[in-house]
Amino acid sequence: FAQAAPQRSWPPNNPADVAALPAMTADFLIGMGCCVVAGLFFGTNYLPLKQVDCGDGFYFAAAMSLGILVVGVVVNFALSTGPVYESAEFYPLAMLGGMSWMLGNLMTPTIIKRLGLGLGLTVWDLSNMI
Repeated sequence: FAQAAPQRSWPPNNPADVAALPAMTADFLIGMGCCVVAGLFFGTNYLPLKQVDCGDGFYFAAAMSLGILVVGVVVNFALSTGPVYESAEFYPLAMLGGMSWMLGNLMTPTIIKRLGLGLGLTVWDLSNMI
C-alpha cells in the first residue's frame, strides 16, 4: 500500500517551506493574471459574430483556423532555440485535438444565431469542457 504524504502544518515552521512562500505567491499571482487575461479574450472573441452575417460558418472557421495557424507559427519560431529549420517539439495528438475543435467551431455561428450570445456560448463552453 502507498504511504500517505506527511501532513504539513500551517503556518509553516520548516525553513525550506518558509523560503518557498514568496516564489509560490508570485507564481499564484502570475497564474491568476493569466486567467483574467484569458477570460477577457476568450469571453469577447465571438462578439463580432453578433454584428456581422457570417453565413453558414465555413468562412468563420477558415478565418479562425488561419489566425490560429499564424499565431502557432510565430510561437513555434519564438520558442526555437537553434537555427530556423529546427523547430520546437511537435505533438501530433495536439494537432488532432485542434482539428476536432475546429470542426466544432463550424457550428458556432448557428448556435449564436439560434440561442443568442449569452446562452449559446455558455452551452458551447460547457460542452467543450466535457
